[in-house]
Amino acid sequence: KRKRNDPDAFATSMSKILSSKLTTSKRADPVLSRSKEASEVSKEMIDARLETKARHKLREEKKAALDRGRVKDVMGTESMDVSSAAVQEQERRLRKTAQRGVVKLFNAVRAAQVKGEEAAREARKTGTVGIVKREERVNEMSKKGFLDLIAGGGKKASGTVAQETI
Repeated sequence: KRKRNDPDAFATSMSKILSSKLTTSKRADPVLSRSKEASEVSKEMIDARLETKARHKLREEKKAALDRGRVKDVMGTESMDVSSAAVQEQERRLRKTAQRGVVKLFNAVRAAQVKGEEAAREARKTGTVGIVKREERVNEMSKKGFLDLIAGGGKKASGTVAQETI
């Protein structure tokens, strides 16, 4: 008898395959566990799962690192010992201070622009040769003027106080 058509040979082969011990990685796909393609596919699947877990873990660590120094309760309203009226008053004072600072900054910018225009007129009157040299001189004057205005707290260099408009 030939083994090719022998049902007993097939039965013994099948019982040997089914009774063989499989590793945990090959138990998910037991029928094709002995083929190379199946083992490669299962390894790729396992690698993909591990990579996904690693990315998730890295994302969580990055978020935790960003939140480490962050204060969640800025207003302090979540604690019971702080009154909301005191918090509102402090916020009002801070807003007023910020508004004054912005007004000073805008006034300093406007004064620097005016100073730059005056420097441009002066450069034309004195007859500075060349447009490039004239522009360099004007830019230098406006930079110096602006930095002086910022350092002076919004006051003009001549000593007059800039108008504050709200």
